Amino acid sequence: MLPIFDLHCDLLSYLANHPQTTAENPEIGCALPHLKSGKVKVQTMAIYTPTSAGSTEYGQRQIDIYKQLLEKGTFSAAHSLEQIKVIINDPSRVGMVPAIESGSGFCEEDEPLEKGLERLDGMIQQLGKVLYISLTHHHENRFGGGNYTDVGLKKDGKALLEHLAENHAEIAIDLSHTSDELAYDILRYVSMKRLNLPIIASHSNFRTIWDNPRNLPDEYVQEIVAREGLIGMNFLRAYVHEDQPSKLLHHILYGINQKAHKHLAYGADFFFTADHPDVSRIPFFFPEHENASKYPEINRDLKDYISRQDIDALSYGNVLRFLERVWKY
Repeated sequence: MLPIFDLHCDLLSYLANHPQTTAENPEIGCALPHLKSGKVKVQTMAIYTPTSAGSTEYGQRQIDIYKQLLEKGTFSAAHSLEQIKVIINDPSRVGMVPAIESGSGFCEEDEPLEKGLERLDGMIQQLGKVLYISLTHHHENRFGGGNYTDVGLKKDGKALLEHLAENHAEIAIDLSHTSDELAYDILRYVSMKRLNLPIIASHSNFRTIWDNPRNLPDEYVQEIVAREGLIGMNFLRAYVHEDQPSKLLHHILYGINQKAHKHLAYGADFFFTADHPDVSRIPFFFPEHENASKYPEINRDLKDYISRQDIDALSYGNVLRFLERVWKY
């Protein structure tokens, strides 16, 4: 089985919301048994926060959980290329690296931006490494507009980009939860100000294959390719297809046809669905993609359509090449 480097899951928020459970509980698709079964060697752990009062406290709670998982040895730190290479060659270990999903995790809506940026610096220091940051989630916050808005980049969003470029240039900016307007503004601002920031979409598919605001339009696919970024294939049915699981393959093939074969990765987006209020989305995942143990089957299905080289790249190789470039700072 090929090793897998997955770009997104919500295990930390699950553990924060259900303190009586553990990372071994198989009711979430990215539980440790599923990760081991699917040979996921590095799992990116998103620190997700809604835009609401107390968001920074919720973010800190997830940081504490992340640190506890490392201290207990449940997961290994995958904070450098050297650590990742050791983990890949050790069948007993699963590595993890954190990401920040929404700027609301480090900055409340009603506090000075300077305090939020100071808190962000402290979060990064606590974590030791952050793979990427998304400015927003589904909705609008002080930095800009999420997927279900038409709001672009705000003044605080510009200041955040400049702060990251000056102090944390190895952290990628994630477009997976931006409005089209925010994505456009981020790309324009980064270019205009010549900010040395990597650009990715950690868990988004292609809007040409399935029309959803969470999926990427072609122009942003090409921007990510041109900027040598990553696009993580999302397994959620809402972003794959309403009733055809084989469309996940179509998304991957479309990415390859868009000259993105050196930039595709997996970003399955596993989260706890049992208490989700929107029952219309059930099942959230097709059975073929319902947890991390399914990676070997997905890769076997791909063998009839794409080369072994492209499957290796999708599974882990593209992420490692990306990190070799951006983690040099």
